[in-house]
Formats: sequence, structure tokens, C-alpha cells
Amino acid sequence: MGVAQTIYPQRPGQTECDYYMKTGVCKFSERCKFHHPTDRSAGTTKQASQQPVKLTLAGLPRREGAIHCPYYMKTGTCKYGANCKFDHPPPGEVLTMATSQGSSAAGGEEAKGNEKEAESSNS
Repeated sequence: MGVAQTIYPQRPGQTECDYYMKTGVCKFSERCKFHHPTDRSAGTTKQASQQPVKLTLAGLPRREGAIHCPYYMKTGTCKYGANCKFDHPPPGEVLTMATSQGSSAAGGEEAKGNEKEAESSNS
């Protein structure tokens, strides 16, 4: 007894099924409205050639103007690697952004503290 290979719908011209392209399976099977190329690597190569993306030294994509990868911003890693659709700024740039945001927030807290001190000394 052999295992039958599932055949997914071919819909050239339609958007490719993201989940199928990443994993090779699609839970919707023949009911899926998206395209399932027989050669998954050909689809991703075609997409990559349309949009050349610079990679960081860590191999993560720089997509300037795109939203920063939330997981990368928290952990410094990204499980999607070069296939991630978000921007991955280099660590130096992330630190610069964090300190500039932190200093403005800290400045606001410091000003509030100074206001409280002034109020208590006036009393």
C-alpha cells in the first residue's frame, strides 16, 4: 500500500497559498481558493526576483519603510529568516531608536518628578 500524494488546486494567475508555500500542505485541500504551484521553490524564486531585498549580516531582510518585525524587535531573532515580510534593522539602529525613545520618555518622567518636588516645596 502506497501513500497517495495530495494534489492541490492549480490556479495560475491567483495569489499563491502562503501556508502551502511555507509548509507544503494546505488544510483546505481542493477547496482552497489560492494557487498551489507544483514546484514550490519556483514560486518563491519568482517573487524574490521581482523585489530585490537587501539582507543584514544576520541574513534577515531590510525592508526600509516597512513595519519592523515585532518578534525580531523583542528577541533579536526571526524564525522566518530571509522570507520574513517585515523590516529587520541592524542592532545598532535598534539601540539608537530605543535610547531616543527612552530618553524622551525618561525626560517626561523627570519633568513630572520636578513638578512634584516644586509643589511639595511650595507647601
